[in-house]
Amino acid sequence: MLEFLNSQKKINISLKALQDFGTCLQDSVNEIEGKHAAVVFISDRRMKQLNEMFRGKDSTTDVLSFPHEPDEFDPDKDNLGDIVISTEQAQKQAA
Repeated sequence: MLEFLNSQKKINISLKALQDFGTCLQDSVNEIEGKHAAVVFISDRRMKQLNEMFRGKDSTTDVLSFPHEPDEFDPDKDNLGDIVISTEQAQKQAA
């Protein structure tokens, strides 16, 4: 299951449309059948914090991905990981 979450307030996004897309994607891509992942929409400010924390870069970016790698403490092989998207950067790039 693909889960879409909106953790920002600046740009209006349709979670319903994204869930519909996620369902279509799961029906079309065999490799993700029975797997789960989260896609989270965040603000530029939060993206800058994450980019600095995880990549050591004091700037924002459009997308960060966090693939899940099963290990002895979390052996969940069905978890694909998480993706965070800055809605502000995505809007700028869409133009």
